[in-house]
Amino acid sequence: MNGWIQAGTVDDLREGPKLIKGGIVVFYHEDEVHALDNRCPHLGFPLHMGSLCNGILTCHWHHARFDVCSGGTLDPWADDVPVHDITVQDGLIWVNPKSRNSNQVQLYKDRLLSGLEQNIGLVIAKAIVGLMEAGVPDTEIAAIGIEFGVKQRRQGWGSGLTILTAMANVLPKLDKQGRILALFQGLLHTARESAGSGTRFLLDPLPDAGVSEERLTGWYRDCIEVRDTRGAERVLLTAVQAAGTGKKRLFSMMSMAATDHFYINGGHTLDFHNKAFESLKYVGHEQHQYVLASLVPMFGNASRSEELHSWQSPVNLVQPIKEAFEELSRKGVSTGSGGNGIDDEALLQALLGDDPLRTVHMLKDALLGGASPVRISQIAALAAAERIVRFHMHNDFGDWISVLHTFTHAHAVHEG
Repeated sequence: MNGWIQAGTVDDLREGPKLIKGGIVVFYHEDEVHALDNRCPHLGFPLHMGSLCNGILTCHWHHARFDVCSGGTLDPWADDVPVHDITVQDGLIWVNPKSRNSNQVQLYKDRLLSGLEQNIGLVIAKAIVGLMEAGVPDTEIAAIGIEFGVKQRRQGWGSGLTILTAMANVLPKLDKQGRILALFQGLLHTARESAGSGTRFLLDPLPDAGVSEERLTGWYRDCIEVRDTRGAERVLLTAVQAAGTGKKRLFSMMSMAATDHFYINGGHTLDFHNKAFESLKYVGHEQHQYVLASLVPMFGNASRSEELHSWQSPVNLVQPIKEAFEELSRKGVSTGSGGNGIDDEALLQALLGDDPLRTVHMLKDALLGGASPVRISQIAALAAAERIVRFHMHNDFGDWISVLHTFTHAHAVHEG
């Protein structure tokens, strides 16, 4: 019995459960011997202090119940308890110090999926810790949540997946504890947002994938314009399936539709598109269609800011922007790579000021003057971040959300 732990005799166990090294408790119940991890998987209460009746071991702290034979719990919030094999030789009981499930990585992956499906934060947290201790890359853990979220939320991509992708992006900058907390927050928000929703099934692409990219782009924008999300999904999946349609081209097609109207859904739509495309580096290629198709449902009843009273009163923002677009289209834009034609500080202060018409004219003139759109959008993101810093703590939460959305939208423009 090399490596196994001696746990005494049956007569010894008849007097009560016995603790052995490795944090294992051994019970004698209904003429059989059972060995389990002594820590309740809920919050660590010692199970040898619990009660064992009719094959059910009950923890006395929160009354979690476990099948003493398999370790399976009747209370999913508690999680299963590891079970250890036993053998008897010459009247002595020997316990295997390794739990019965030898593939701990797969066990923890299964538990993570269960936690996501049941929206149980404690199960999610323990699975993350177990996977990281087993050496599973943290981005692989994030990918499990992304694949779950894009398939198990009928409404498609949402804030939970956006938070999860943002957390995955910052993992390289965090220590081990920080990575655990970041993954937990992202996965928990994904589980909460998916709770009570139905599984999302993809439509089929169009039968003939030989349609030109230009035509598919036009069809997609037309479908989004009239909120035909099912037609848009089929067109999108056809484009995804087409050979040679890379991620940049797909982003171009989809972001056109997301910006044909102003500041859709308070800026979330473009932000979500940016995060979804960022998430593609964490999931396998076969999951790309699920990720991208998950962006389509949000267009079904999206708010378009040019249709809102707040964008036309007290200052009409819609008409000056449309006129600027027409002039840019008519005269053409030279997309330089530097900052020529733009005064960074002046534009920053204009963006932080209270004269939106002046800001529109400055942006238009900078583009016509050959300034880099990338640089302009970077300054806009900087201004939006500065606005958050200056925002007073006494403002209502709803006001904070408006300011934060401006930053995430500006950031998405820059990244795009």
